[in-house]
Amino acid sequence: MSAFQSTPRPLRLALLLAALPLFAACRGRAQTAEAQQPPEPAGIDWSQVTSRDLNIASVFLVARDHGVRPALDSLGVLTRGDPQLDLLGHQIAHALGRFAVAQSGYDAAVFAECRPTFLSGCYHGVLEGWLAGHPGADAASLRGLCSSAEMARLPPYAFRECAHGLGHGLTGMHEHDLFAALPDCDTALPTELARRECYDGVFMENVVHSLGSAELNVGDAMAGHHAHAQHDRKLLKANDPAFPCDSVGAAHAASCWAYQPVVFFGAYHDDMGRILRACDEAPAAAVGPCYRGIGKQTIGRMPQRADSVVRVCARASGGHMADCIGGVVEFYVDHEWKADSAFAFCAGVPGGMKEACYRAVGERVAWIDPQPAALRAACAPAGPYAAACLAAAEAEHAADALPRAAAASPPPAAPSASPAVRPASTPPPAPAAHHHHTP
Repeated sequence: MSAFQSTPRPLRLALLLAALPLFAACRGRAQTAEAQQPPEPAGIDWSQVTSRDLNIASVFLVARDHGVRPALDSLGVLTRGDPQLDLLGHQIAHALGRFAVAQSGYDAAVFAECRPTFLSGCYHGVLEGWLAGHPGADAASLRGLCSSAEMARLPPYAFRECAHGLGHGLTGMHEHDLFAALPDCDTALPTELARRECYDGVFMENVVHSLGSAELNVGDAMAGHHAHAQHDRKLLKANDPAFPCDSVGAAHAASCWAYQPVVFFGAYHDDMGRILRACDEAPAAAVGPCYRGIGKQTIGRMPQRADSVVRVCARASGGHMADCIGGVVEFYVDHEWKADSAFAFCAGVPGGMKEACYRAVGERVAWIDPQPAALRAACAPAGPYAAACLAAAEAEHAADALPRAAAASPPPAAPSASPAVRPASTPPPAPAAHHHHTP
């Protein structure tokens, strides 16, 4: 999952420029037939190109020439020296994933070449791009994609990111009709946890698309698909900031309300008191997820002002301070699936928040390495709260972790063209046996 930030105006040209090295890939299988056509005009005023524009374009050139993993490294170097660019890291990583899977001929094995930097945007983008490159796919043909034996050999968090990315892709496949995409999460994914992650991806994509923010419409390998998507449904209502969350079933409400704070920031002009009250007005079972969304999205908007976010969380009603703090922790851990920043944050919160904070860290580290010794080592930095961290990690693993034995068994029956994800450590098949899967 991701947090959203506003985009500085100078970056908008940079995003357009980033599309240039990608446009050919969006044509998929048609690009061979068009190879002899003259290039289309770029549509960029090159006199206005800045150093940052060229830096962003260079990331995609690295992806083209060396692969997506070195490109993510390149993006990491650039963002460390450019805080404004760092605000767009997740969106650009999404675009890199979409570009990489298009460059591979829409082979889902590219998923394993991503890494969890920038809130795992690359993982999500691969799933979006794969579905955009297979317009005839249906949900039944996707069974086994995120719970295969190959996926089980990747770190546990990759399973969650696969399901989340699938939610993005299914929403785009249904022309951003989330009410059509949500049932496909149930068809494509076998477990409650996977389905919840997929719902999260659906509702995040709805917010991304419906708000139409410049920073979220990054040019990429799905440029043609995105141009068409401008005419898709936009399932938000200016006169009803709670929509569509007030119109979905109970099974989907928690995921919807977790992303609705993004809408509230605009609808209530950053009035945190009104935003907090909007979460209080959610159905009882969705109030906690909404507060968690406030924590995650607020720290995403002001990553250098953790003290301000703590003050926001302290205003939570009905004992939901822990949910808000948990959202902040989720942002920190999920940024690279590392807990260092989260532990540093928890060390600085007031005493009454510390146990909730360290328990939230435990819930996330369970998805990095769930082995007992690894969990104990991961929670050790919590000091006197290490036991609370460990208890939360063990409970999370017991309740939600993907069972390795089940993942190693054959996936549910699916068409023979269902994709498989190859771990990065596994050599690619010999050329004669390598196929690009098409449902």
